Amino acid sequence: MQLNHLRANSRGDCDVVVRFLNEISPQSVMSLAKRASCLITPVPSLEMAFTASVEDPVWLDAITVALTIEHKKIASFVNIFDVQEIYENTIFQVPHAPEIGPAAAVENEANWGIDYLRIPELIKAGCDEGANIKVGVLDSGVTPLHPCFANGQIKGYAAFDLRGEQIAGEQPRDSMWHGTHVCGILAGANDGFARGVAPKSEVYVGRVLEGWNGSVASIKAGLIWMRDVVKPNVLNLSLGWPGLHPEWYSELRDLVEAGTIVCAASGNEFPSPDRHRSPANYPLKGVISIGAINQAAEVWEYSGGGAAVWPEDSPMGENEAFLPAIVAPGVDIVSSAPPAGGAYPYRRESGTSMATPFISGLLALLISHPKIDSDLALTILLGSLVDGGAPGVDDRYGGGYLDSSLVVSAVRAL
Repeated sequence: MQLNHLRANSRGDCDVVVRFLNEISPQSVMSLAKRASCLITPVPSLEMAFTASVEDPVWLDAITVALTIEHKKIASFVNIFDVQEIYENTIFQVPHAPEIGPAAAVENEANWGIDYLRIPELIKAGCDEGANIKVGVLDSGVTPLHPCFANGQIKGYAAFDLRGEQIAGEQPRDSMWHGTHVCGILAGANDGFARGVAPKSEVYVGRVLEGWNGSVASIKAGLIWMRDVVKPNVLNLSLGWPGLHPEWYSELRDLVEAGTIVCAASGNEFPSPDRHRSPANYPLKGVISIGAINQAAEVWEYSGGGAAVWPEDSPMGENEAFLPAIVAPGVDIVSSAPPAGGAYPYRRESGTSMATPFISGLLALLISHPKIDSDLALTILLGSLVDGGAPGVDDRYGGGYLDSSLVVSAVRAL
């Protein structure tokens, strides 16, 4: 097992997330865990993110633990225990650049993607607006009191800190605006204008970001909560870490093997060297990477895409994914935002984060049809793609853009 990716901080410690092959005694692990405060070296501005010293390992499930350990003891730790995976608990910022999008509060306006995807026609064809379909969202949180959630679509909420520990008793909140915007696209009810794709779906939100800041452990803990507690039909991940990062592969593999369809944003980094994000670039059947287009079906200039070639020593083996699998509305999208000045406003935003809940919501909408299960919904979706850009799969349109008339026809034919 390679350990050279694990870095010591200034005290000689390393914050890690460990997954064992089998259940193990917490007392045994504690004997090697060093009592230490968490000094966050990758993002110094986040040093206040932890308000207390870390005394006990944080167990994310029966075989996964986040802990601080002396760097010089890591090799012994791995040799003593049956360690399957060990990753540094890197704290990173989800890349964002407000100057590349309109990013502004606006008056309530219609969400153009609703008509683009012909959502009213799908509802008339028998799709029940996502009723009784569970959709998970890992993001910055949500503001459930916004008028577009007046139907009680937000059914569950949990929050996780940067060590991966669930924050007991936290009431639903959005640590910025991003999660509320995403949930509005996914499940917002008509609030004077068309708002969300699947307004009767049951939405479960895991807050794994504090502002734009997330960690390996916080997202891993959110995925475990989705896998073990929520068990969603569809999971929306409008987040990611540019480059090849396998840290969440095991949890996502578990989710897709259990039948969850995962929709993940391809990223907003094109054409930088890291032109797509993990986990959207995982070569896993059931993980659908999403890029963004405008109303003219033109790919947004920053929409992530390209080949993700994984090394042989990764959990995926020497494998490849090509992004995006599909492009969807993601430019100038008006959706809900947290309150400002006592009012519940709206924001106009662009990005693959906005495109992803359109596909998550569309899948939930399709599965709510009495004759459509998850497998058929995915088959209809991927069978309704039209080639765009260069002939064949390319790094802008990827697998293609959705011809919504083909989706409507497929549903009407049932």
